[in-house]
Amino acid sequence: MILDDKGERLIKNLRETEKEVLYHYTSLEGLMGILSSKTFWLSKSDFLNDYSELNYIIELLLDIVIDIINSKYEIEGVSFQDTIKFSESILGVSELLVPSITNQFSIFVLSMTENNDSLALWANYSNHVGYNIGIDKNRLKAYVKNHLSKGILNPAQKPEGLTHIVTGLVEYDLERQTQIILEEITILYNLLSSNDNPELLSDYYQNFLIMLFCYAPFFKKSVFRQEEEYRIVYVSNSNDFSNIKIRPSNGILIPFVELQLQEDFVLKQIGIGPKNNLDIANLGVEIFLRQQGYPMVNVKKSDITLRF
Repeated sequence: MILDDKGERLIKNLRETEKEVLYHYTSLEGLMGILSSKTFWLSKSDFLNDYSELNYIIELLLDIVIDIINSKYEIEGVSFQDTIKFSESILGVSELLVPSITNQFSIFVLSMTENNDSLALWANYSNHVGYNIGIDKNRLKAYVKNHLSKGILNPAQKPEGLTHIVTGLVEYDLERQTQIILEEITILYNLLSSNDNPELLSDYYQNFLIMLFCYAPFFKKSVFRQEEEYRIVYVSNSNDFSNIKIRPSNGILIPFVELQLQEDFVLKQIGIGPKNNLDIANLGVEIFLRQQGYPMVNVKKSDITLRF
């Protein structure tokens, strides 16, 4: 695993949803593809609409380090001079190592949400005429634990290299984000101060930045709070691209990996967007579900009323 025991700290710091059902917003074509193949696509994070997430966490780190230098935050038990020296080292090392880490690791993301009827998400994903797919959260997490943690996305394809899977709610609160990064900075300082082996210094800094790299998909600006997003994040440092597929979208090619759910897939609800007012929309979905062999599934139109 990429994170080894550090993964436990990552998971501890991420919030878990209390909702029993999570929703994935998509177009009509996406709905049909997902239900017929029982497969979700995890898109490479660089190609998401909010692709600036890694930049955001690095900018946040730099802001925090500058605030430490300006004495807004303190590292417990550390003198002012040592704090300045340590903070400046983080700035220098980050500038040096971030490009190599971003080239070494790939992050793939499946975006879901707690909200089954979000005006913003209907607009973002389908111009208000799309669909959302409600699935059983506990069965989904069980699948992630039993299959993906072994490095298996599609059981027919097992990529080489180290992998790690993390699930959780996206954190929008700046204060909480800052607290988590300060915790990682403190851990880094304690490691550096307790070990004089110069050969380990680079490893400590690199592991620190890898932790931030893995937090990055779960840190977003507060303006995105209305998305109420929950994410499944697959991190890999594999140079084997055989399990990566490509799809066209809006004039560009987007790399993705498949999350093939098979028997663990539990469909709870299909939602229909607010501008899709035709009565036959419900009927068409119900017939398609039966054709694909799904049991009784609730099909529900959006409660949102639009005047345009």
